[in-house]
Amino acid sequence: MSKSETRCEIIRHMARAFFASAWADYEEEFGDTNLSGCDVMDVMPEVPEPSAVCAAFELCVRLEKQHGMHLADLFAKAVEMAGDEGDRPKTPEMFGHYAAMGAMGHGVNLHDALGSRTARWVDVPWREYGHFEWADDRFPIPA
Repeated sequence: MSKSETRCEIIRHMARAFFASAWADYEEEFGDTNLSGCDVMDVMPEVPEPSAVCAAFELCVRLEKQHGMHLADLFAKAVEMAGDEGDRPKTPEMFGHYAAMGAMGHGVNLHDALGSRTARWVDVPWREYGHFEWADDRFPIPA
């Protein structure tokens, strides 16, 4: 996979994580989807709200600037540092997902995916995200 493809894959999964978190909150507050016992990633709409993609791209740019390297290189270095630590596959998907979850302050983050050495080295900036950022009319908020 090229650096550009790796970067795009990481951003795609960051966007899915941002959207999944916000969509689950939206559904609990306004929706009619019963999320009890479900994996949100399996039941959420396939196409994320556009602002989730923007949030993911923003996180990508901040990570690149903060670490002084292309996101694909950051991912490769993180995987190299992880060695046998972490309990998730060392893929762009997992890196993107857990970086976004960590940015939002969820209880899971890069530590879970890639272990403590990587989590200490990759400083993930805070990025709050929720359905309050949505502009998509697929998800109306009742008056």
